[in-house]
Amino acid sequence: EEPPFDTDKLDDSDSRNSHQSKEETSTNMTVIENGTKDISTYSLTETEFNELRDIYKRLGALLKSIEKSS
Repeated sequence: EEPPFDTDKLDDSDSRNSHQSKEETSTNMTVIENGTKDISTYSLTETEFNELRDIYKRLGALLKSIEKSS
């Protein structure tokens, strides 16, 4: 049985920070809320985007482990 969170796969390496300039590149994320045509665009820094992506990966792993145990 493997742990729900595989922290080794998270990218905390220094490679990301080494080429990072003072002004981070931003990633635009478009969100369509409630299936309507109202579209909100949020501007995220690369770090924020990666943190959100990691959170989603962890949530996915957590959900899978919960489904297995039930």
